[in-house]
Parts: sequence; structure tokens; C-alpha cells
Amino acid sequence: MIDELGDISKYNESQVNLKKIGLFRRLNELGIKSFSLQRMELSGEGIEIRSLEFIDSNFIGARMEGIYMNDVLFKNTNLHAVSFDNTTMRNVVFENCKLSNVKMNNVKCKNVTFKGCEFTGGVLSNGQFKSCDFRGGRFDKVKFTGANLNRANMRDCLCINAEDISQAKDINYLVADVSVITELKRINQDNIKYYQIRDTA
Repeated sequence: MIDELGDISKYNESQVNLKKIGLFRRLNELGIKSFSLQRMELSGEGIEIRSLEFIDSNFIGARMEGIYMNDVLFKNTNLHAVSFDNTTMRNVVFENCKLSNVKMNNVKCKNVTFKGCEFTGGVLSNGQFKSCDFRGGRFDKVKFTGANLNRANMRDCLCINAEDISQAKDINYLVADVSVITELKRINQDNIKYYQIRDTA
């Protein structure tokens, strides 16, 4: 099954993508959760990834655009340069994942956790990240233009840039370290009542 998955991983047709998901599910049921499929194609309307786990995996350069994900775990997984553009995520956990140069334009997230993930060079523009947990992440040169970070938790993050965060559309009730909050207040001093940024966990 793993060989079959590798053979079809770069084809982006609806029936082929459904077959990939079926193979992932069967392999998960056999206890196989580690995969290496660079530049995998898994995009398109009607494609749903549910109740799957990917641990110690490699999906560099994959495209998972315009799909629906629910109850999915990515742990210790390399997702460098993956595109999740226009994807909807519910109850998804990314734990200690490499998300450098990731594309998450127009992503819609609900109850999504990014624990200890690296976002260096990522594009999160216009994404809906309300109440998302980004704690312990790394955020060098990340674009948040137009993003919704309402009530997002960004405590204990490395290389986080208040100027980048200030480009988000909504940072109401953002949770972040005091140094980040202080800088955001300075940048947005004219709108401080509107932003109501707080620094409590």
C-alpha cells in the first residue's frame, strides 16, 4: 500500500485523491503513521481528510488546497513549503512541525493548535485563526496581512515581530508575551482601545 501511495501521490484528480485518503486510512489502521511523500497533490473540492494521524512524516512541497480537514494530527512532521490555501481545518493539531514557507492564505481554522511549530517565511494572509494556539512557535518573516488573530495565543514564541502581527485585520484580545504586547501598543497607540490587547495566559 505504501508503494501504491507513492506511485499516485503526484496525481491531482478527484478519484485518485479519494484513493490516497483511503490508503492513508488503511495504513493508519495498521499502525503506520509515518510517510514520506514530497510534492504530494491532495487538493480540490469535495476532498475531506478526517481522523488521520501523520507522525514523523515528510510532506515537503505538498499541495493540500481547498480541502476539508477534521480531527487530524500532524506530529514531528516536515511541512516545509506546503500550501494549505483555502482549506478549512477543524480540530486539527500540528505539534512540533516544520511549517517554514507554508502558505495558508484564506485558511479557515476552528479549534486548531500549532504547538511548537516553525513558521519561518510563512504566508498566513487573510486566514481565519481566531482562538488558535500558536504557543512555542517560531515566526521569522511571517506575513499576517488581513488575518484574523482574534483571541489567538502567541505566548512563548521566538522571533515574533510585532510589526508583522500589526498587519493582521483583527488582533482583538490577542494573548502574547509582554514585550510583544508593549510593541503592539506602541504601533497601534491611536487604536489601543479598539485592539484591547492583553498579556494574560
